[in-house]
Amino acid sequence: MINFLGKLDEANIKYVSWKNNHELFEALIGNSDLDILVEPICQVSFTTLAQQHGWLELENPVARFLEIRHFYNISATGKVFHLHVYFEVVTGESWLKEFILPLNTFLLTERVMCLEYNVWILSNKAQAYIFLIRHFLKTGSFTSRFLYLHEFDSYKSEWLLCKTLADDLHGFGPIVVDPYITKSGLAKGFSMPSFTASIKFRLFLSEYVRFSILSLPFLRVNSFLKRVLNKIFVKQKKKFLGQGMIIAISGADGAGKSSMISGLSQTFSGFQSCKSYSLGKPQGKVLESIRLRMGSKALPTTTITDVNAESSLKRALSSVVLGILRLRQAKRARVDAKRGHLVLVDRWPTNNFGKMDSPKILCHSDSPWMVKVMAEVEKKIYEKIPSADLCVYLNVSIETAVSRNESRVKVGKETSHEIVMRHADNAAVFPICNKIIHFNNEGPFEEKFFELQTILWQEIIVLKARAESF
Repeated sequence: MINFLGKLDEANIKYVSWKNNHELFEALIGNSDLDILVEPICQVSFTTLAQQHGWLELENPVARFLEIRHFYNISATGKVFHLHVYFEVVTGESWLKEFILPLNTFLLTERVMCLEYNVWILSNKAQAYIFLIRHFLKTGSFTSRFLYLHEFDSYKSEWLLCKTLADDLHGFGPIVVDPYITKSGLAKGFSMPSFTASIKFRLFLSEYVRFSILSLPFLRVNSFLKRVLNKIFVKQKKKFLGQGMIIAISGADGAGKSSMISGLSQTFSGFQSCKSYSLGKPQGKVLESIRLRMGSKALPTTTITDVNAESSLKRALSSVVLGILRLRQAKRARVDAKRGHLVLVDRWPTNNFGKMDSPKILCHSDSPWMVKVMAEVEKKIYEKIPSADLCVYLNVSIETAVSRNESRVKVGKETSHEIVMRHADNAAVFPICNKIIHFNNEGPFEEKFFELQTILWQEIIVLKARAESF
């Protein structure tokens, strides 16, 4: 975070941390978001520089503001950093942010260097001035006053950090606040202004409201409903601008796919909308348990040695069903990606016949006609499977694969002999994807996980930048 802010200085892109500076340290170490105001004329250069230094822009699906943008970055140790970037002074009620104030030049002029962290912040007096304005604007409705009370201690800490008396703000700043200082609740101690005083102050600044004042009650209700629906049902976090992407993790048994998927999902889902799928056995736990109870390979994950014999009708049917299930799951994953989600998938199909996650029906000229038909159907099914945007193929030695499999707790776990055979048979698998990366997954999990996570984050930045250029 601090390194990137230094790059802004080098590029002559003016910025200032203009609020919530009582949490400045927490934001700089990745425990909170950093709110910075950037000169509007620097919007393009800022975005370009951010991409160059590993920052990804995401959008809030329930609160989109053209003047406010969200940028994220992940450090080599997996720490997530969030930049809340303003190109205008947008403020007001927490949910609506209905005011755009003409204070850009003033706030950027009033910035001072925080010597402790080498970050531009507002001077104490300017910080107190903008806080007083926000203090009024955030307490002008019943819902906003409720939200203010919910974070009352945080607002109080922010005000106390200003180390400025409210009376010292007389005659200060482009917007004259003098008549309202005594009614702010900040002149003696810290309290919310009266509801009437907040309403009068909001009317005083009504020329800066971005919406019709009469529409505000309806907008509050709409915002509330969207947030409730999202929190209870939809549960979306930040999303990609435009389309999302599918990242598949593939590899032979024991390569560490499940562990990697689990770790990546935990990291990414902490700040963005992330979906997980498994295409190795898309039938799910219920059908798989039925298969195991029947003692049958009804929905197999066969290797090439299993298909050296002619496929029976029963095996051919199960292969077609498995292909259909994989196609359905792959299409669902693509739909989720088109909606802006990051989709992480455990394995992805391939067209390499007889390999892992591929067509398996083997037939010849004397095979029953039904087997021939199903072989053709299976082939067409796999041809319809959409491409993953990126597939990472995990490579490990046979010894490592066997060792990891022995330590796994899994129903119907493969034998060491099966692991060895599958590892050899699937040495040259090419999943259906736009790009494949071979990753050496030998070594301690934590070390290899952070290495892979860094690689994937860089790939995401490149893929999104490329998509936005078209």
